[in-house]
Amino acid sequence: MTVLNLDARWLWRRGGKPGLPAWSRWAPLALLRFAAKLRRAMGRYDACTLALYRRIWVRGRHSSALLGYVMFRRDLGLPLAPRHVPLLTQALAHLRPSPRRLALGLLAEAGGSPAGQFTEPVGSEIQASIRAMQGVWRAKFADWLLQRGASGICVVGNAGSLIGSALGGAIDRHGVVVRFNQFSGGSASLADIGARVDVWVTSPGFAGPVPPDVQWVVVSGPEMAFRLQDWSRFEASRRWGAKVLTVPLLPWSELVRKLDAPPSAGLLFLAWARSLLGSWLPICAVGFGNAMDEGISYHHADPHRQPGRRHNWAAERRVLCAWQVEGLRFGCFSLLA
Repeated sequence: MTVLNLDARWLWRRGGKPGLPAWSRWAPLALLRFAAKLRRAMGRYDACTLALYRRIWVRGRHSSALLGYVMFRRDLGLPLAPRHVPLLTQALAHLRPSPRRLALGLLAEAGGSPAGQFTEPVGSEIQASIRAMQGVWRAKFADWLLQRGASGICVVGNAGSLIGSALGGAIDRHGVVVRFNQFSGGSASLADIGARVDVWVTSPGFAGPVPPDVQWVVVSGPEMAFRLQDWSRFEASRRWGAKVLTVPLLPWSELVRKLDAPPSAGLLFLAWARSLLGSWLPICAVGFGNAMDEGISYHHADPHRQPGRRHNWAAERRVLCAWQVEGLRFGCFSLLA
């Protein structure tokens, strides 16, 4: 199957068409590269951006252009296609060290074995051990959620609407409490946000410390086991027994199709938890959904933080509304309350 057909299948499943602006036919490669990178940085995960990356590669046939194309396909939730494996393997010798590590990660994920001088292990020892345990740990995580879910699973976003909510006690009474990135240190009191954290979800770019004694750490993003470069910040948490999970590619790709943008960490975790549990029944969500509301601080722990521009907040709100109709509870109360 050709590369074009592979992309066309992805576009057809999401109801899109592989369209490019008219100016792209005559534009120089430098302008195409600028436009593609800008659209990606803005979170435009759509047919036009994919087609731009493909045109850059087809026109130039450079190793870096091939890597840019397959990396954006991966951003959309598409794994490396078998057709691309030999092409990317041949390109390794022409890539600089940092892009080469990304290419090696893609090849390792696809089961490729680069030949010659590029047979070194992909990533660090800690990354390799975390990657090797994903299947076992994900199964244990699903069982743990099912067992603890009888007392409710509270997924706590960081919205400023939690300030003054007095929900802390109700949050902490749940069997599982899930929190994200920086969730303390702002003007919200413990009476508003609670203190417990059993599952901590971190975005790949978040540099803050892992909360002490947390049981599960979840690295958000499109299956980061082969992509995240710095795993050193998880060394201490592994010593106290925390298990580091990555989110599988499928929930990410399904959300990208709905949003035409990368999903936020909160939305992605909710989708993954639903797939693990098979139902919304044990799950409630608080601190979500006000990224576009005026007069409410976006982030309770950092009043100066603004909503990320890469996320499609309007579409995320529509997804949350659809999930509410399906049974996701918004509001903080335990199943046993």
